Amino acid sequence: MPGNGPILMSHHHDVILIADDNDDHVALLLRAFRKGPVLNPIIVVRDGDEAIKYLRGVDRFQNREEYPLPSLLLLDLRMPNVDGFEVLRRMKANPATAPVPVVLLTTTDDPRDVARGYALGCGAFVVKPLRSDSFSDTVRKLGLYLDGVRVTPVKLAV
Repeated sequence: MPGNGPILMSHHHDVILIADDNDDHVALLLRAFRKGPVLNPIIVVRDGDEAIKYLRGVDRFQNREEYPLPSLLLLDLRMPNVDGFEVLRRMKANPATAPVPVVLLTTTDDPRDVARGYALGCGAFVVKPLRSDSFSDTVRKLGLYLDGVRVTPVKLAV
């Protein structure tokens, strides 16, 4: 994965934002999206602090044409600087970002984490499998879930 900055795959307003510090998990997720195929542009940030800056549109993320508010946030819980719970809490407390659906992606299925995530306002909680084929299946199921709850900006090819 290149550098530590965000990965901008396209300029479009129906962006999926991925906040995850694990390069291997990001690579698996991007590969699964391509296989899916998910047609939305995807932007990746590497930690919770960068996710908050992106969502607030500050620092290098000020240009909303280049870095639009996402239509969906895929958020890892265990990240450096600011964890996913804090990102979710701040996001849902801000009227501008509160409506953005959030799917928590993590390697833990601890019931306390699941309960806390839902209490803070996430729409779904997905445990990241570590095998590529399982992860692709998880992304496919995520697409079906999003289609089922009518998160319309997410475009899946038929």
